[in-house]
Amino acid sequence: MLDGAHNPAGARALAQYVGRFYAEAYGMTVMTTRMFTHTGPRRGDVFAESTFAKQIAMIEHNRIPPVVKVGNLQSLRTVADVRDAVRAYFMLVTVNPVAGAYYNIGGTHSCTVKDILDTLISYSPLRDAIRVEVDPDRLRPIDADLQVPNTAKFRAQQLCLGIGIAEGACDATHEALSGPWSCLVDEACQRLATTARLTRQ
Repeated sequence: MLDGAHNPAGARALAQYVGRFYAEAYGMTVMTTRMFTHTGPRRGDVFAESTFAKQIAMIEHNRIPPVVKVGNLQSLRTVADVRDAVRAYFMLVTVNPVAGAYYNIGGTHSCTVKDILDTLISYSPLRDAIRVEVDPDRLRPIDADLQVPNTAKFRAQQLCLGIGIAEGACDATHEALSGPWSCLVDEACQRLATTARLTRQ
């Protein structure tokens, strides 16, 4: 068993207690947030929806076979746009901040990981040719199958103006996620072509 100092959950709890102590003892405006799933342009490819977008872009540029490798697609997520998430943080510290308070921050649109994948594939001109394959290496030993935040406290203080995205906006978020990957893969392909041409000369 991990001791408190090396347990991630314990370390987080300690940080929360320290923050609240400074808020109460010294009057500092310290707040604790729990940010739920958020995504958008240039999200790192260690996250599911971003690695999906990257693989689709590579398929479109003929860099890999038309197969998107996935892990658990049945997990339910409540997704927010990263731009809304940043706006929420800004509002948290600029609109009626409450020292020592705790807040859950998250979106309003819940869907499975499969829903996200299907949406991303639907944007591709090769959507009819793309297959999906479960990769055992992408399955987590322990997975959080249900993540739906209760953001009532955050909203009640009217800190949440504009945070949370409707279903249509969620589609726009995923479309915005796809574009940068397509550009990055295209640039990489052009560099490879240039290198190959110079090597032949």
